[in-house]
Amino acid sequence: WGCPHDALYTPSVTLARLMAMPGFAYAPGSYVNHLTWNAARRVNGVVLRGADGTETTLSAETVALAGGALSSARIMLESVRRASGEVLTLPGLMDNQQILLPFVNLGMIGKASDPRSYQYHQVCLEFAGREPRQAVHAQLTTLKTGVAHPVIQSLPMDFAAATRVFRLLRSTLGVANVNLHDTRRPDCTATIEPQRSGATFLRLTYVPAADDAAQIARANERVRSALGALGCIVPPGMSHIRPKGASVHYAGLIPMGGAAAPLTATADGKSADVDGVWFADGVTFPFLPAKNITFTLMANAVRVARAMT
Repeated sequence: WGCPHDALYTPSVTLARLMAMPGFAYAPGSYVNHLTWNAARRVNGVVLRGADGTETTLSAETVALAGGALSSARIMLESVRRASGEVLTLPGLMDNQQILLPFVNLGMIGKASDPRSYQYHQVCLEFAGREPRQAVHAQLTTLKTGVAHPVIQSLPMDFAAATRVFRLLRSTLGVANVNLHDTRRPDCTATIEPQRSGATFLRLTYVPAADDAAQIARANERVRSALGALGCIVPPGMSHIRPKGASVHYAGLIPMGGAAAPLTATADGKSADVDGVWFADGVTFPFLPAKNITFTLMANAVRVARAMT
């Protein structure tokens, strides 16, 4: 539900506006399980599933799926299974590789830390690649409002001394969140597994690219060098490489813009399989840049909405 001051965008901001509009209905406590369509493959229903497993069908002539890349993919996979009994596997799952590099800003030693001045990711860095798609993106986050206890506890001294040292160092501490791009590959997939409860389990398979290790090493070195030029040091052995396929930026399972094929979309987000179904999230992105795609998702959703009308 995000920030109470709306400093960070979350769907609750849009939901609050929609709730004030006539004709809008919100269905809390349930989720979209699958869609239904007629013999002409025209969508005619949205099936909601409640916490107790009960299903309710709402009639629909047009549906915009915007639940996020994984949810929209699961809904379509489940819809196909309900309509034909076929369990499909979607190729092309993409996810940003993320590397966390803790650093110390030596110029901030002993300076006061004011949490009210904190802004999430105050500084962004971009490192050009051999081609625009290969650019590396990094965001620098300070530790002004981070949890202090884990750092204090790890210092090799008693609590009182560790607290004093931490106060001197707090303004110096930060983390570089480094992101790499990703491309669609056939061995990165999503499929569904029906459960006894009637729900569907989404299973993801992710295989890193062949040059993944080299990309990570190259990005690490470039970010360390940049931080060094800014007067910061990166303590050795403290970087954390997050496992791929376990992030928040997913895309690519129902790609748009290519030749018409099953479970793809047109360039404006319209389903190539079912008339009246549109995709307004990252499931249609055919490429995933290193940069956080939140604003791109928002702009694309507006574009799809205009195409729908």
